[in-house]
Amino acid sequence: ERLDPGTRALIENAPDPHGLTVDLGCGWGPLALDAALRNPEAEIIAVDVNEAARELTAENAARLGLRITTADP
Repeated sequence: ERLDPGTRALIENAPDPHGLTVDLGCGWGPLALDAALRNPEAEIIAVDVNEAARELTAENAARLGLRITTADP
């Protein structure tokens, strides 16, 4: 329901994604989702050891109509 201050700072200061963007430790996907929203043509891979986190990221991407690949490290 909210972003922690570190994630918010990363989103506010991240360069626009080009080509391949990998979100390591994606959690529910805020960084991956933001990258996909800013550049729908970029290849976004969201990686997390937690299967539930990967599933939540995929669900959030689908809800927004975004193309994000999730992966187990």
